Amino acid sequence: MTRTQLTVLFTSLVLGSESTTSFAQDQPTYPRGEYLAYSAVSGEVANDAMVARTAYSHVVSVPNALWMRLYFSDLVLEDRSILRLTSLADGEVQVLDAEGARQWGHTSAYFNGDRVVVELIALPGTRRNRVAIESLAVEYVGSEPQPVGGTGQCGICGLDDRVPSNVQWSARLMPVGCTASVFDSCSTMVSAGHCMSSGMVVQFNVPNSLSNCTMVNPPVADQFPITNYAYSAVDIGNDWAVLKAGANSLGQKPYDRYGVFMPVATSAATVGSAVSLWGYGKDTNCINNQRQQLSTGGVSVVSPTYFQFSADVRSG
Repeated sequence: MTRTQLTVLFTSLVLGSESTTSFAQDQPTYPRGEYLAYSAVSGEVANDAMVARTAYSHVVSVPNALWMRLYFSDLVLEDRSILRLTSLADGEVQVLDAEGARQWGHTSAYFNGDRVVVELIALPGTRRNRVAIESLAVEYVGSEPQPVGGTGQCGICGLDDRVPSNVQWSARLMPVGCTASVFDSCSTMVSAGHCMSSGMVVQFNVPNSLSNCTMVNPPVADQFPITNYAYSAVDIGNDWAVLKAGANSLGQKPYDRYGVFMPVATSAATVGSAVSLWGYGKDTNCINNQRQQLSTGGVSVVSPTYFQFSADVRSG
């Protein structure tokens, strides 16, 4: 039976101090898809009418795209003007005002399908609203990932005993596909330091993946931007991240929406302690690939900086 190492923190996690990685990171090529240059520019649009109106509309269309995310190089929303994004595949809608656009880092949520309608809705009397799209993240039909993760794979102890689960304090961290967990009522989250990147989004209530292993995005209301993080990614035993989640399209943070969290332990586990792991790792069973699954086992070794345990865990 193989053993998997899990980083354990015995020191305080301080938001506001960051360190950088000094060891090789296994950054997966999916589920982040491919980055595609794209240009759509509204220019400044005004609204001299007495009521709000759609001052600019554009359909982002990428043939054969399974999902996409939009990146804006310029986005100005005067007063209470908004940007409304709608997937034509499933009707999911994201509405961004100026503060929402700031929290999302001038990006969108992840949308299923190959077409997204972009509408700039200007309030009366506003004159300098504008939007410019500079790139997309896209997963194409025919470019599906090769599933990795199952019996005999690294991180799997004997038979792969993971089973689908849906605890609502555990999320898929995009774009790298790692796992992040809510640990307090302020929607603060913990993950691994080597998973950190810019423009991160956490996704809850993640659906089954497609039969070709391609991930499916949850509803927009179950997606939240990461607005701040601190991390260290030095080595085993010093590979951690603390993240702050922003608001979804309804103005909620994860704890506001789901009302649950998993608190950080006040002491280290001991040999023989039970282990339960909820994660979004790869799986050769395609519908379970990179959706939440649970594996159980026990702690076999406790060192000053990490545990060894027998539960199954795969990278994203």
